[in-house]
Amino acid sequence: MKKALKIISIIMCVILCISVVFTGCSNKIRTATLSDYFSKGETIWYVVHSDDKASISKDSKVTGIMVFYDDGTYIGIGADETLGAIENMEDSEIIEMVKQKSSEEIAEETDTFLNETKEKLCPMYSVEEWEKMLKEFFDHHYDSFKPNGENPFSSNSIHYLIDWDEIHKFDNSILGDKYEEIIVNNVLDCYSTQDYKATAKNICNELTQCIESNDLYKEGVAKIQELAKNPVFKYKLVVNTDGTGNNVQDESIVMQYLSSGYTEMSIKSEALKLYTYVDKENEYYTMCHEIYDSYYAGFLAIDSDDAELLTRVDKPVSFIYDELGAANTETDNADTVFEEIKLFDVN
Repeated sequence: MKKALKIISIIMCVILCISVVFTGCSNKIRTATLSDYFSKGETIWYVVHSDDKASISKDSKVTGIMVFYDDGTYIGIGADETLGAIENMEDSEIIEMVKQKSSEEIAEETDTFLNETKEKLCPMYSVEEWEKMLKEFFDHHYDSFKPNGENPFSSNSIHYLIDWDEIHKFDNSILGDKYEEIIVNNVLDCYSTQDYKATAKNICNELTQCIESNDLYKEGVAKIQELAKNPVFKYKLVVNTDGTGNNVQDESIVMQYLSSGYTEMSIKSEALKLYTYVDKENEYYTMCHEIYDSYYAGFLAIDSDDAELLTRVDKPVSFIYDELGAANTETDNADTVFEEIKLFDVN
C-alpha cells in the first residue's frame, strides 16, 4: 500500500511539473494594466519577434526598444538584438543606450533632411558645374552680339536666352524670383569680367545666403535643431471600445514620431494596437516568457501575430486591458489625440 501511494505521489508530482511548464504565465497569476506600469516612473518595453507567439526565447529578435515615462513622454530606437543579449544588461544600461542612440538617430535624420532640403530648394550645383554652364552660355551667345565697348547684353535679353529648364528652375516661397535675379545679375557681370570661376562661386554663395537668411527657413531650422537636442516624443493610452461603446475591445498606445517629406518635416502620431490572447473560456490573458532568471510579459502588437510588446518583470504577470475611464487613458479617439506639429514647411 505504501509503495502504491509512493508511486501515485511521484506521478502527481510529475503531472504538476508538466502543468507548470506548459501553463507558463496563465490567467491564474496576478494581472496588471499599461496604466499601472506606465505610472511607475520609467519602464522599458521591447518589440520582440518570433515565428510562434508561444515560443518567445532568448534567441527571439528585438527590433525596437522604447522607454515610457510617467509624464506622458517616451524615447525609442530601432534595434537588432536578441532577447538573450538584452537580458544580460541592467535596466539603467538600456535606458542610457536608448537615450544616446535616439539622440544620434534624430540628429542624423534631421541633418540629412536639412542638407537635402537646401539642395531641393534651389539647384545647388557645384562651382565647377556653374563655371561650365557659364562658359557654354557665352560660347553659344557671344557671337550673336557685336560688342562696341559696352555690354550688349541686358537683364531682359539674358533672361530670355537662359534655358531655365536646363538649370532646373524651382518655384518656391523661399527663392521665388530671387533665383532668376541672382543668376541674371551674375551672368550680366560675367560679360565684363569673363571670370567664369569667380562668377560661379558668387552664384553659389548668393543662392545659399538667400535661403539661409529667409525667416521661414531659419524658423524651421531652429525647431528641428531644438528637437535634435531633446528627442522626446509624447504618447497616450487609448482604450478602444466595441460598437456599443460600453465594452473594451482592445487598447492602443498612440505615439508621436518624426516624419519627413520632400521639403517638409513634422511630428505626427500613430496608434500601436495591442491585443491579448483569449483562452477557451473566452477570458483575456497574456502569456509571459521566462528568459534565464527574468520574465517578459506584455501584448501582441503591431497587428501581427509574430510580434509582441514586452517588458521585463520581476515575477509572472498577465497584462490585461485598462478599464473604461482608467486614469491617464482616453477612449475611442486614437486618431485625434495629437495634432500634427509642423517643424519645417517652406512651401
